[in-house]
Amino acid sequence: MLGGAAGGGVGAAAVGDVGAAAAAAGGVGAAEQEVLEQQQQEVWEQQEQEVLEQQQQEVWEQQQQQEVLEQQQEKLYATLKDGNPPWEVTEAVLFIMASIAKSVDQENNPTLVEVLEGVVRLPESVHTAVRYTSIELVGEMSEVVDRNPQFLDPVLGYLMKGLCDRRLASAAAKAIHNICSVCRDHMAQHFSGLLEIARALDSFALSPEAAVGLLKAALPGAKQWPLLRPYSALDRLAVIFRHTNPIVENGQVHPCQKVIQEIWPVLSETLNKHSADNRIVERCCRCLRFAVRCVGKGSAALLQPLVTQMVNVYREHQHSCFLYLGSILVDEYGMEEGCRQGLLDMLQWAIAATTLDHRDANCSVMKFLRDLIHTGVANDHEEDFEVRKELINQVMTQLGQQLVNQLLQTCCFCLPPYTLPDVAEVLWEIMQIDRPTFCRWLESSLKGLPKETTGGAIQVTHKQLTDFHKQVTSAEECKQVCWALRDFTRLFR
Repeated sequence: MLGGAAGGGVGAAAVGDVGAAAAAAGGVGAAEQEVLEQQQQEVWEQQEQEVLEQQQQEVWEQQQQQEVLEQQQEKLYATLKDGNPPWEVTEAVLFIMASIAKSVDQENNPTLVEVLEGVVRLPESVHTAVRYTSIELVGEMSEVVDRNPQFLDPVLGYLMKGLCDRRLASAAAKAIHNICSVCRDHMAQHFSGLLEIARALDSFALSPEAAVGLLKAALPGAKQWPLLRPYSALDRLAVIFRHTNPIVENGQVHPCQKVIQEIWPVLSETLNKHSADNRIVERCCRCLRFAVRCVGKGSAALLQPLVTQMVNVYREHQHSCFLYLGSILVDEYGMEEGCRQGLLDMLQWAIAATTLDHRDANCSVMKFLRDLIHTGVANDHEEDFEVRKELINQVMTQLGQQLVNQLLQTCCFCLPPYTLPDVAEVLWEIMQIDRPTFCRWLESSLKGLPKETTGGAIQVTHKQLTDFHKQVTSAEECKQVCWALRDFTRLFR
């Protein structure tokens, strides 16, 4: 008993000692943690200080660089202002100033203002190289012009003189584009002059890039445009519609709507006259695509005649650009009554065109198919949803099996791997219409694939076919269809 009691006492003391030791250990742990946190805090503060000092150093270096450049700029300008150097020196000075113009502070730089004022007063009699470089310099000083709008008139006048000289025209066009892009708020009063430039575009000796840039310069305030001639002018017309984005309030008529209605007869005649020329047809479709995007629902009046003409020309000449334009119409209008039958007629041709081994052409075909089928499930809150759904269901009942067959055959034997994501999107849209029916169509299409090579070797096993069918039909995302398609088509390559 005593031994037990003593033992119990020793045990209690031992427990007490262990508890104290644990407490002491816990105290040391807390102290260590506190020291660690303090050290981390010091490291963070040191890192922040280093970053701050580095940023200050960079700012200081930039300021130093600015000061050096501005001093050099002043010395360069003094060379021109205080003396009468030969044209080679003048051109070299202007070239250097044009090179550093974007690197110096254009906001508070009296030297640049003085340079600009002097440059636009250069007579036409100076050497052509001096005029060319001075025009480039003016284009680089667009921010100076924006902050000193009193120079806008003389600057545009100076650049217009360059535009009329074939040796300087492209440089002047680029400078005008730069000035108009930066000085948008000051360009409204100059729009009529820019429009006259656009009308006379063919009279200037411009590169294609410079001509397009000059057209873009006239766009910010545009409300009307000249009627352009077909072929070479189609690219310019497309640029106008592509880059025109006016603010149109509810109830207002889009300012381009009347223009599109006026040019449609010209584009229509161009399509008929040059229906066999793929380059011209592509340009017409591109122009119409941007016009439809520009005006949106405002181009509805052209919908039926446009689709009718697309169908008529496509019967004779299967230009893939028609299918791409068709996908834009589907995206913009859905299945509006005016274009339903025409777009559905094009669906049959699109199925036949799925074998096109041309990146852009095949992309156009797949986009048309995807967008057209998608109208059967899209925007289910709209009034015409049931009509669209029923129409696409009817079309799929008639052509669905044929479309799935064609897509599977072309994936395995015709198309390169980079087209598979587009094909997968079409298959995915078909599956969204009616998954159980799609399962049957895919099964039937898989049964039609060759199981052996011409030499008798096994090409694809029954298990591989059933695995692919299961992967596609159970997919919850389009990318899963694409992955399955990539793996499966490797068996046939």
